[in-house]
Amino acid sequence: MKEHIKLTLTELAKERQINILYACESGSRAWGFESPDSDWDVRFIYAHSLEWYLSLENKKDTIDEMLPLELDLGGWEIRKTLRLFADGNLALFEWINSPEIYFKNESFHQSLKALISQYFNPIKGMNHYLSMARKNVENHILENSVKIKKLFYILRPLLACEWIEDFSSMPPTEFSLLMRESKSMPEDIQRQVNEFLKQKETAAEGHLVELEISLVNWFNEQVTHYEILMPKLKPRPKSNWQELNKLMVDFVK
Repeated sequence: MKEHIKLTLTELAKERQINILYACESGSRAWGFESPDSDWDVRFIYAHSLEWYLSLENKKDTIDEMLPLELDLGGWEIRKTLRLFADGNLALFEWINSPEIYFKNESFHQSLKALISQYFNPIKGMNHYLSMARKNVENHILENSVKIKKLFYILRPLLACEWIEDFSSMPPTEFSLLMRESKSMPEDIQRQVNEFLKQKETAAEGHLVELEISLVNWFNEQVTHYEILMPKLKPRPKSNWQELNKLMVDFVK
């Protein structure tokens, strides 16, 4: 499948006359807890030729295609990408830190990766992950049962919030790294999570699991904790466009 993805991206670049600067896996396969029926969520960053940028009309700056074999392609043009980067876009930062990379311009990738710490906003980051966790707790835990996919859409954001509290930096993409650094999980909670991780290797995304009351209580305690903490975090200074403008020029030229 990975070879098929690389071939598909190569053909897409030729067809659209674009230069793919970076392409990676996102979502559950990048986070490290995919199910057997998980989609392949491929995200990429691309540039057009210089002439494309020298016209006055507005042009489409994304590419979205849902292909056979559950292959979901989503691409952002470089100017859109760098504007979102300057705004501290969490999804984009996760892409750049993905452990599964299909294509990369080494200089482009390393330049962006090195700049994440300057553009990461702890308040915006915690708000993003906390909102995700809270929404899934409220909407998907019914009588202490939840779909196994949604369970990890609670766990990962809460551990990301903990990372931000501890390190004031962008959390890693991989769930295993968040688990390894977590100090908030009692042994009993860790045991339950590890059991669910094992189940998820073979269970469909819609598989319903029963939760022990201790885990549900831990979810609610963590949500409350981060709701209180978030307003106390320090905001990030305003964006500095100089380095991103240079990247734009270098890789369009």
